[in-house]
Amino acid sequence: MNGQILKTEAIYSFLVLIHFFLYPILVIVAILEELQKWFTNDKCRSPHTLSGEVALITGSARGLGRDIAIALAKLGCHIAIVDVQEKLGEQTATSIAEKYNVKTKFYKIDVRDYQQLLDLQKSITTDLGVVTILVNNAGILTMSTIENPPVHEVHRMVDVNFTATFLITEIFLPKMKELNRGYIVNISSLSAMYPHYVFNLYAATKAALRNLTASLCIDLLESKSDVRALVVCPSFLTTNKRITELLKIVKMGRLLFDIDGEVVAEYIVRAMLRGDVEITVPRILIVAYRLLATLPMSILEKTIATFGKLGKTKNFESEATQILKADDVPMKL
Repeated sequence: MNGQILKTEAIYSFLVLIHFFLYPILVIVAILEELQKWFTNDKCRSPHTLSGEVALITGSARGLGRDIAIALAKLGCHIAIVDVQEKLGEQTATSIAEKYNVKTKFYKIDVRDYQQLLDLQKSITTDLGVVTILVNNAGILTMSTIENPPVHEVHRMVDVNFTATFLITEIFLPKMKELNRGYIVNISSLSAMYPHYVFNLYAATKAALRNLTASLCIDLLESKSDVRALVVCPSFLTTNKRITELLKIVKMGRLLFDIDGEVVAEYIVRAMLRGDVEITVPRILIVAYRLLATLPMSILEKTIATFGKLGKTKNFESEATQILKADDVPMKL
């Protein structure tokens, strides 16, 4: 047994050594590739390739989901608005159908309910056609208290932000593979890359989405499928006033900035057409992340912790808790 362990350690030590020498080169290549994509759109497919496709966007009654739905409708996609907020969902569906002359319908669905998701697939296929664009946007950032949140709030956030995405993808992906076309877009967050103690649970669910998308990309690559998977990590969004309020109480707010949902939606559509697998919004922040990733974990943690302390005001926890107090309004970060 000891001999096997030593042999295994020796093999992996050799691989790590090779990785150590190659990693700086790979990082530079990755950064140059991101910069090239940032400044050019040469690799983009024609937007007309999306015309006539059926897009399902979860959490699309309002906010970023609504903006993504509008961006896709402008390109001729038929839209399935999926949300728990019935009144807003109906208004969004009606508005999109009237303005962009595409088939649009609202579906009141709790994405945590597996049976509802199965029924949703049948309903959309009958009403609009086979879904070939799935945008997993539904997400919540709610907690009654930052420290030791109630167990039901923990389960709710994990179920909405991660489990639902896993299940709905498992339901809709097989048909896309059968057709050999389609897009899976998972909305993560910059908090998945740059963690903060206030958003620890939320960031963990969004980091899980990044990993899930990476696994999906590998699966699609190995199966030589033309279905594409993309994970999007946006910064703070203006689509929810409570997030704007949160920025105001953070001292380092001047280093942060919020972005309009319409801008993020445009980034997403371009990334889909370009065939990207991961983007940040702003895009340049993925370069910063790749540079930070080269640091030893101990230094990386201290660096992030230092910036985190800059935003920790005297009453930050109590003020943040009031802003993030649990309710039924989904939030995006």
